[in-house]
Amino acid sequence: MKGIKMLGTEPVDGRPLYRYRAGLWALSALEASINNPLVSRKIQVQALAPVAAARFASNYDGGSPSWNHCGEEILRLYNRNGARFRELMDESFSFYRIPVVSRPGADLLLETVIGQAGLPSGMIRQGKPIRKILDSLMQHEVAGGVDAQATAQALIGAADARSDLRKAHEHTEHLPGLCVDLVRAVLKLTTDAQWEGGALDRIWSMPGWMQALPFRVEEDAAKEIVGHLLNVALAATEGAACAIERIISRRHGAWTLNTRAMIDGTGFEAAGEVPGLVAVHYAIAGEPVGEAFKARRKDGGRFFQASAVQDLSENVSDRAVSLVISDAGTYRRLDCIGGEPLDERCVWVFEPGDGDPVYRSPAPVRLRTRTLLAAAPEGTIVTGEATALGEKLMVNGSARPLWSVSGKAVFTAADGDFAVVESGYAGPQGYLDFSGRTPHFRVKGYSTVFVGDANPRKLGGLSGRIEWRRAGDSAWLGQSARGASGDMQFRLVDDTSAVIAERRRVLVLPQGFDHRTTNRHLSLSLPAGVTIAGHATAADGTCTIKFAGSSLLTVTLLFAGTRADLLFECPKPASFIDLASGEETATGMRRVSSIAAGRIVAQAGTALHNRLEVRRASASWNAVHSLSLRANRLPLSEVSGFLEALSFDPRARTHALKVQFPNGPGIEIEPYRIRRIGAEVTVEGASDDVRVQLRELTHVTGDEPIELQRKYSQAWLLPDAKLFPGVYLAIDPSRQAAPCLVVLGEDQADTASEFLQAVGISESHARSAALIGLYRRITDDPHSGKSSAELDVLLGWLGSFQFYLRWLDPFLVLAKEPLLALRLLALARLRGYTEAEQGLRWGLDGLPFFWHAALAQASAELLEWSRRQFGESQTTDVSCLLASLPLAGRVGELVKLRAAFGPWSDAWQTSVGEWSDRRQQELEFRDPPVRDAAAELWERLSVPGLVDTLRTRSRSITPSVDLDRTFLLAPYELAVATWYRHDMDQSLRDNLLFARYMIDPMLFDDAYCSAIAMLENAA
Repeated sequence: MKGIKMLGTEPVDGRPLYRYRAGLWALSALEASINNPLVSRKIQVQALAPVAAARFASNYDGGSPSWNHCGEEILRLYNRNGARFRELMDESFSFYRIPVVSRPGADLLLETVIGQAGLPSGMIRQGKPIRKILDSLMQHEVAGGVDAQATAQALIGAADARSDLRKAHEHTEHLPGLCVDLVRAVLKLTTDAQWEGGALDRIWSMPGWMQALPFRVEEDAAKEIVGHLLNVALAATEGAACAIERIISRRHGAWTLNTRAMIDGTGFEAAGEVPGLVAVHYAIAGEPVGEAFKARRKDGGRFFQASAVQDLSENVSDRAVSLVISDAGTYRRLDCIGGEPLDERCVWVFEPGDGDPVYRSPAPVRLRTRTLLAAAPEGTIVTGEATALGEKLMVNGSARPLWSVSGKAVFTAADGDFAVVESGYAGPQGYLDFSGRTPHFRVKGYSTVFVGDANPRKLGGLSGRIEWRRAGDSAWLGQSARGASGDMQFRLVDDTSAVIAERRRVLVLPQGFDHRTTNRHLSLSLPAGVTIAGHATAADGTCTIKFAGSSLLTVTLLFAGTRADLLFECPKPASFIDLASGEETATGMRRVSSIAAGRIVAQAGTALHNRLEVRRASASWNAVHSLSLRANRLPLSEVSGFLEALSFDPRARTHALKVQFPNGPGIEIEPYRIRRIGAEVTVEGASDDVRVQLRELTHVTGDEPIELQRKYSQAWLLPDAKLFPGVYLAIDPSRQAAPCLVVLGEDQADTASEFLQAVGISESHARSAALIGLYRRITDDPHSGKSSAELDVLLGWLGSFQFYLRWLDPFLVLAKEPLLALRLLALARLRGYTEAEQGLRWGLDGLPFFWHAALAQASAELLEWSRRQFGESQTTDVSCLLASLPLAGRVGELVKLRAAFGPWSDAWQTSVGEWSDRRQQELEFRDPPVRDAAAELWERLSVPGLVDTLRTRSRSITPSVDLDRTFLLAPYELAVATWYRHDMDQSLRDNLLFARYMIDPMLFDDAYCSAIAMLENAA
């Protein structure tokens, strides 16, 4: 057969099967012969192994390899007669002089096929051992490294030592060559097709592009393999899927320089245990300074952009900017390119595009773009094809004239140093970039500084070579610059030695140079041959210099004929300060009580730490709220209302809160409360005047409390349960520490009172149901003898525990029953139980959004109930009580509230805008999940025209603003949810709490009441 003859033209010499260059048509002919009864055994033997290897390379895309991946004919023979199949396959390997691999417990023949095949797409996906080898090998090739075969062998040997490779690839002599051939094939494809990223049509349209691969596969498989390897190539040249770009934009007649994050359409990967939704932040010197965007994981793999990118508001052109991932209160660095500080002495070249012009490189640079923008320092002389725009870019108080370059122009600085900027360049495109370790200090006179190795690389194209030299030398060197240090210059040249891009004034500090700064001194670790001008070095190579009260310290470093002035900043760490004790928390997380939190001030030394992140300690990582500092300072007492509302738990367990600077110190605020531990109760951090008593909960009030004996400063002994059985509340008579439930022995509740029996029920759900049922029966018929007697016990009990109700179920069950709560409050007023009325008022004031619900759901019903039960005379007293209640008392002002809707809506939206401006935050503040939950609320409102009325935006709010992503409708969202008794998502409820307490509580409540009036009128 022709297929066999084609294969037979290449002598069988023991080479790997993938190297037999049979075409796809020949492989198909071979495959057809496998199960053909007219074909001889010899031809079947010659066909089996190469067909299995070729089909495996085409078909395997992940999972556990099997004979299914080796083609239909192979699988058919395997399933029909396994013994004969193995006999023929073994003969086939013998024919091609291929030794069968040895791996106990495995399918040795299949492993041999895998080892002899090309590399299928399933083995070069991200995270696979072979992919990691290709990543490193591609970086080696792009950097112009030598002896790729030895490098590949070393990488494979290291993976083999870690047991990362399949047995099929262990000790496989041809694997290094296969990896090198694949990498070089991809580089050749990109060069031949002049592909520099984006759509791959330019490659697929080249005739015979599949022939560049070192093995034969089907077209679809070839495209997938090349696609994977192109990602490797781009990763080697561009470094990562994320980038930091400097952009210039013209707003209100002025040009400004901004910093913006970019994410590739292929997404990025994050190592470790990372949640499905992450916040990506800008970072300076490792410290987050603002959120860039949200990213969501898809199908358990890569992360893709999930929210709009926000520009970095800080003017940080002279600072290195990177990206970090927010994960459970910590931050991890995200691989990204760009973000290097811009050298103020260089000409900055920007490339116009569909949006704002993007910074590409300092001059010299050549780009294909027809027109470039260049921002040059004042005093620069420009000649050639460049036109002055007559406008300037303002950066850190200095002006840089803007030039439009439409050809080749020369920019000459005041010191005579010149650089070429050329647009419309038809040659290879590229920029010179670096991925070395950038220090946190600054060095005067250098555009870029690295410690140990600059690690130069090509960016924007995959062709060309990198050369370097020391400043002052005339000869350019082509070998690796690894290990070289000092004042250096780098350039990128094409195959004709034409300079594509050049970077001057690059300082490479010696390997081993390190530093550590405190707010008092600078400690330097100096390798051999490095000295500090004017300072002695210790025998161990260290040198310590004091800041001496200055915020900046300049150190002159001498090494390798280079003199460099290093500028260090005195760190001013963010911290939490206890104003009473003077204790400062500048690192880590410290636990404090809720009482101590009121005297703590958060302060930051720089504008980098301009906010705090607050969340419940038990909440998910992304349930975080941002509090802005004012003048780098925020007393927590100023936000106590929001903190108390966020910490409230309707199950009487106050939430602990975490308050933290992003990537900085934090405090965990725990309730200052009594806790039971075995036979003791404790109060952590108790003062000398704290006492603990036990008060019975299930008996008629009047019994004297049991005073507990203090064991030591923070612990009290409980009495013997046999002598004092019952259910107790451990209280602090000074009301500093929150109470604690204590059960001693079996409950001995008074059987005469149904209320006290309900209080004594141990299971919480049954207890709540019994109490609610009892309250309804009492308030539905308060005049019956039984109800009246139970009411006296209930109101007496509420009065007795008036200071502790917010921790007790008989009160907490009323949190979601506003009508029952108002009825009991009215009965306490009518029956003269002043202490019970006072306790209920205090407790209800502490329930977030309770009075809002009372206005919407209970105020009008309360008056109807009062008239029905007591007549008009006593209803007057109930009306007076209702009028004294927050919000709920406004039920009689509905007409007035409806008339005020427009002005109050404008006032609230104006307040939101002002709050946003103070925070330097966009109006569209909410995360997508909260936005979606808010949008869902409006679907419940079906009154014609009312939706448009409530969602009216003030004149200052442009139509492009997504209202559901803002706080502009927050009061109305709460009104709709409350009116329709919608059980809100917890994240949306917390978001509305934040809007009320952090923007303007009074305006929020006014807008809410007017919305309730509109809803009541429509109903």
